[in-house]
Amino acid sequence: MGYSSTFTNESLSELHNRIENNTEVLGNSILEEIKTNTGQINETIISNKDEITKEFRQIHKEALGYPPALVLLKK
Repeated sequence: MGYSSTFTNESLSELHNRIENNTEVLGNSILEEIKTNTGQINETIISNKDEITKEFRQIHKEALGYPPALVLLKK
């Protein structure tokens, strides 16, 4: 049982245009999703800024044995 298909230049052109349009729509959808996710990440960081800063300072203190300000002064 075989399958054969005949494409005309017109049908190939139409298929190409549909693929191009779908690719653009998909690309725009992905871009919007990235923008939304980036906005949510930024909001999370801003709303947790104090906690993040506290953790950052603690990590520096534990890793280097000095508070961040003193580490900068030592450089």
